Amino acid sequence: MLNCRDISELASEFIDGTLDLTDRHGVFIHLRQCMDCSLYISQLELTSRVLQRLRVQEHRVDSQAILESILGHIPVR
Repeated sequence: MLNCRDISELASEFIDGTLDLTDRHGVFIHLRQCMDCSLYISQLELTSRVLQRLRVQEHRVDSQAILESILGHIPVR
């Protein structure tokens, strides 16, 4: 039987659907008996769905200019 720590370690794979049948069954059994883990999984699923919907904005970064700016402000001894 899986415990709460096991659930926290398997949660992402459970949500992603990548657990093998035995572990998936164990998670389902535990979630039927543990409201805390059920809530945890629900929150994790919601967080995952929200993050998947966020638009990633690409920003070009001129790392050379940033480095030169930083180095330009450091006094030389």
